[in-house]
Amino acid sequence: MDYCDLDDSRTMELYSSIIQNLNGPGWGLYQVLLDYEALCSEGISIICGLSMTISLFTSQIPKTAEKLVFLNNPVCVTAIISVMVLITWFSPVLAGKAGKYWARSADLHTFSNRLFAYYGRLGYDSKKAADIRIYQQEKNMRKA
Repeated sequence: MDYCDLDDSRTMELYSSIIQNLNGPGWGLYQVLLDYEALCSEGISIICGLSMTISLFTSQIPKTAEKLVFLNNPVCVTAIISVMVLITWFSPVLAGKAGKYWARSADLHTFSNRLFAYYGRLGYDSKKAADIRIYQQEKNMRKA
């Protein structure tokens, strides 16, 4: 970036948009660092779940359980595994769609952040707050 571009409002707007999109939806490696504990916990849960699932499918149902013996059939086991794989596949697909929707509305998101940054902090400036109360400008803010 050239030095003359530092004062350009368009450059600042692009930089602000990049920072807001980075921090807004929780993308990036920084989010992984924040979620490290949950990541380790979920990893252990997956390993334990897999070990329990393998033992579930390798053990046979005794013949004394008359109504549940059909679960020993390989077709039933295949159907259950297929449902588990389908559910496991479907979750990241939906998460990917959510990410695409977030990326498509990034302009609206950054504009909303700018509005909130201005109107949300407007009352903290004592000079502006007095003018807002005197001239009843809060009515105009509700329209924006």
